[in-house]
Amino acid sequence: MNQELSRYLKETILPKYDQFDEGHNRTHVDNVTRTALNLAEEYGADKDLVEVIAVYHDVGLAWGREEHHLFSGKFLRNDSTLRKYFSPEQIELMAQAVEDHRGSSETEPRSLYGKIVADADREYTPERLIDRSLRYGRKHYPSLTTEQQYQRVLEHCKNKYGPDGYVQFYLKSVNTDREMSRLHALLLDRDAFFELCRKLDEK
Repeated sequence: MNQELSRYLKETILPKYDQFDEGHNRTHVDNVTRTALNLAEEYGADKDLVEVIAVYHDVGLAWGREEHHLFSGKFLRNDSTLRKYFSPEQIELMAQAVEDHRGSSETEPRSLYGKIVADADREYTPERLIDRSLRYGRKHYPSLTTEQQYQRVLEHCKNKYGPDGYVQFYLKSVNTDREMSRLHALLLDRDAFFELCRKLDEK
């Protein structure tokens, strides 16, 4: 990637994530970017485009959670700095990919790039999924007991990532299959699931 563009992303765009909740902070965007670049390598996608999409995918949270994916796409389209490095067609492709990343979307992403970042955004390792859910629960449901927090996380993971969950993965990946198998096994073993919750709580 061009050094000036890389510096712009690191110094201007990534700091925006410091104002978001712990489930969408700098750690999240770093994880999404790393996974997305691995998928780009696997599927032969342009890594510069993928990295920009990953970095911009949640910046729209600054204007609201419900439609943050649309705000993120609009922000990317309107960022004049990107026009120095990418064609209008590439910018539109990246903006659409950002818009298409949301996990609750019922519509398949319009391009390979949208599928890459949508899958990467799932942060599908059991440890990261549970950790993010615990942090969200502590903030938004502070009155719940520890066991109730763990039960809430268990139900959330079942509903979203279980065998009948609403989240879709669009690309075939050995890593995704391995981590989903681990998660599905944990979802069937409440004691093991709660034990992992306790370990993560102690971090």
